[in-house]
Amino acid sequence: MNEIVIPTLEEMALEQAEDAKARVSKTKKLQLEAIIVSQHGVDYDGNMLAQSNMGDAGTIANWLFNKTLADSMAQAASAPDATNELKFIAGLIGQVYQGVYIDTKIGWKGADNIMHQVQGESVLEALHKTMLTKGQIIGDNNE
Repeated sequence: MNEIVIPTLEEMALEQAEDAKARVSKTKKLQLEAIIVSQHGVDYDGNMLAQSNMGDAGTIANWLFNKTLADSMAQAASAPDATNELKFIAGLIGQVYQGVYIDTKIGWKGADNIMHQVQGESVLEALHKTMLTKGQIIGDNNE
């Protein structure tokens, strides 16, 4: 025998609230995907994928800055007229770079599905190459 169940007012109100929340959530998702911001004459997508790409670009820029600083300090310290203070500071910067980006190994699952122990610098170099390749693909206007 089929029984008819009549929801209570509280159950109906809860269901309506859940439906409204789902509609708001969908609207917010659409709004988040449609974000565009302008900076220095360039319109940037601001959706989640674009934010991830921007974060990657910032990470690469920070790493390249640190690498350039360490390399240029080492070069300056090797100059014949380099002061002891410059040599000391250059040595510290070189040690920090070495410790953070080269000596620190992290577990990384490669494209071969095998875990590798890799340098942080290696991961950042791979990210840099990936972003450059991605830019070439996206920038190809022939398709």
